[in-house]
Amino acid sequence: MVTPKRSSEIQELRAQLAEANETLRAIREGEVDAVIVSGSKGEQVFSLVGAESIYRLIVETMKEAAFTVTFEGKILYCNAQFGEFVRRPTEQILGRLLREFIDPSNLSEADGLLISVQDQPVKQRLVFVDAEGSSVPAHISANVLNQPDGLSICVVATDLTELENSTEMIQRLRQQQEALRESEQRFRSVLENSQDVIYRLNVQTGSYEYVSLSAQAVTGFSPEELMAQPAGAATAMIHPDDLTVMRAALACLEETGQAEAEYRQRVKNGGYRWLSNRMSLTRDSNGHPLYRDGNIRDITEKKQHELEINRAKDDLDQRVRERTEQLRALAGELTLTEQRERKRLAKILHDHIQQLLVAAKFRLALLGRDEREAVKQAAREIGELIDESITESRSLTAELSPPILHEAGLNAGLEWLARWMKDKQHLHVDLEMDSVAPLTEATNVLLFEAVRELLLNAVKHSKARSVRVSLRSAEGLLHLVVSDEGIGFDPQKLQQAGESGGGFGLFSIAERLHLIGGRVEIDSSPGKGSRFVLHVPITQHSTKIAGRPEIPRLAGEVDA
Repeated sequence: MVTPKRSSEIQELRAQLAEANETLRAIREGEVDAVIVSGSKGEQVFSLVGAESIYRLIVETMKEAAFTVTFEGKILYCNAQFGEFVRRPTEQILGRLLREFIDPSNLSEADGLLISVQDQPVKQRLVFVDAEGSSVPAHISANVLNQPDGLSICVVATDLTELENSTEMIQRLRQQQEALRESEQRFRSVLENSQDVIYRLNVQTGSYEYVSLSAQAVTGFSPEELMAQPAGAATAMIHPDDLTVMRAALACLEETGQAEAEYRQRVKNGGYRWLSNRMSLTRDSNGHPLYRDGNIRDITEKKQHELEINRAKDDLDQRVRERTEQLRALAGELTLTEQRERKRLAKILHDHIQQLLVAAKFRLALLGRDEREAVKQAAREIGELIDESITESRSLTAELSPPILHEAGLNAGLEWLARWMKDKQHLHVDLEMDSVAPLTEATNVLLFEAVRELLLNAVKHSKARSVRVSLRSAEGLLHLVVSDEGIGFDPQKLQQAGESGGGFGLFSIAERLHLIGGRVEIDSSPGKGSRFVLHVPITQHSTKIAGRPEIPRLAGEVDA
């Protein structure tokens, strides 16, 4: 509830506000000639005589902000520009202290201004603050204004915001330019001290526009000499054998903008050095090539090392080939030695033991003429034993060295082996064979013995009743497959070097095939049968080493 006393105060304040607004209106419209201001020195009269004069017009229309203040800092007058300066309407400025519009950091400067201007005109920088709290730097000119109604201070302020922003920008630009200069100096130092040759080639003219100092050490030519060369001189110095490489690199550069090439280039002394050239292409806004920038590195020493390594590798490869040939020769000789031993034993059986048995049979026939029945019976029994021994001896002779293998080749030998396995081991062998070109004796014997070993293993271990054997030739290889549907086995558990029974076991087969360039593939698992594939190179050539027997060679091999 508003009390009578409070209501009276409100009305009085409203009357004072209306009076103040009317006074301000009168001042703005030039209806007031003077203003009385109460201060520490009492009431002072400030004349506004001539408010409609040309001077007021100049002040109101000038770009700078202008205002007058008392020595105590109270603002008496300001033009519209000062209102824009501090972003406040004029009625909120007049009668207030100047300190209210000064940035807190510049209050001491503002107070000093009011004192210093009493002795002499003052020009200084002063920072105002607008209604939004933003700082407004200004250059001010202040002087004492002597009017009929007393002294005041006239201040003209010029906004420095744009100027200082421009100055700050200029300063930043100068700092950036200085940083660029320092960066350029560092970059140039790197270029000039680099062992690689840095260059720029004008694609339009075909001439160098820049070449680093290292070109002297790499090519023998100074940068000035290279840049003075006519168009196309750089390409003319490339070794003729490497022009194709360079053309391919330039085509890649045109397509992708990046390329690298290794080539030999003629140097000033007339020789050649190996160079690695990494290039990039710069184009204009229309996509036309402008510059080829590159980095050239001398790789002559690297190439020499590579050449030495390649020579050492070639020498090592040659030695490996020679050792391989010797191993193959030894493998062939081992096979043939075994076969010769078999032939020798077969010959002993045929030419000696069998003849002795035949002679014993003839003698026994004489004994069988005896009249005594007991003697006759014993003679018959001994004769039967001798006949059986002769038969077994002849069979063993054929087993040791089947003549048909040496006379008719591998196909005929495998056909004989199939019949022999059926007669002796009751194993049915299903043969599917191509006619193959004649092989060396060592290869024939090796494959024959390998197949016989696999067939005997099928009888002893797989419990198979039949086995399939196929012989095919394709793309320079002979493929011999032996498969059965027996109990199978785990190849991982196969005793390679110590198979029971010894002899020509799987390990021996694999090793000997490897020595003549062949290999064995084993596919088996418990309960799913077994499949062995022998791959052997086919060749019409043979080789002899130090008088050793001829052995097969790998297809495509030539003498070192």
